[in-house]
Amino acid sequence: MVAAALARRHPEARLVITGRGEDHPTMSAWLSDMGLDPNRITYEPEARNSSENAALTYRKVQPGPGEVWLLVTSAQHMPRAVGIFRKIGWPVIPYPVDYQTADIEMFADWPDVAANLAGIGVVLKEWVGLFAYYTMDRSDELFPGPDQSDHGT
Repeated sequence: MVAAALARRHPEARLVITGRGEDHPTMSAWLSDMGLDPNRITYEPEARNSSENAALTYRKVQPGPGEVWLLVTSAQHMPRAVGIFRKIGWPVIPYPVDYQTADIEMFADWPDVAANLAGIGVVLKEWVGLFAYYTMDRSDELFPGPDQSDHGT
């Protein structure tokens, strides 16, 4: 939804959808229904993980110097994604979406071990991913944060 809104606000922008090739026909139809020209959209259907998302998409679109690219992904995944894009030399502006918050009432329900473990699992996956990508040299930063030089502000 955010990609469609951004594309409407910036008619000169290109959209790139990467990974999960089985979702592309659905995404293409939806974006077309939202009034976007399908010729503005590039699909990279081969990526199986975040590292491949960045590398394969970079090769496919060949971003040029001075181009501004927004990286739209979930807020919880953004640090790892930004680290990967920076590592391959593609400065992107993070545009986090799908923020997750905890209902304060959940803390009153500590006996619900399964639900609490599920929530911890989501966070743990990203922390393990940050550590793994850093140790595998897929990111230069263990905890990538804002980098004002990425977008000239």
